[in-house]
Amino acid sequence: MDPMSLLLRWAHLVGAVLAIGGLAFARFGLLPALADFDEETRARIHESIRRRWLPLVILSITLLLVSGLANFLLFNRLDLSSFLCNLFSNLHLIIIALYSL
Repeated sequence: MDPMSLLLRWAHLVGAVLAIGGLAFARFGLLPALADFDEETRARIHESIRRRWLPLVILSITLLLVSGLANFLLFNRLDLSSFLCNLFSNLHLIIIALYSL
């Protein structure tokens, strides 16, 4: 396996683990723990966590999009011009990219 392929696959894996792991932690660990606090404290903790977590979410989505698109283009033997000419069949990729912004 060439180094570029390995790097792209690891970037995709890291992005997925970061996004899914963070979501699972927040849903099953953090939210139940915050239920014990009053509303003001919950809001303050939520804002603090959100401020720190948002850059990691943006990084994971970026890693997933870039590595997924690169894997698709490089390993399906397609070039960028044929990918762009066939936008309708790749509409789901465009929707995902726009939704993540």
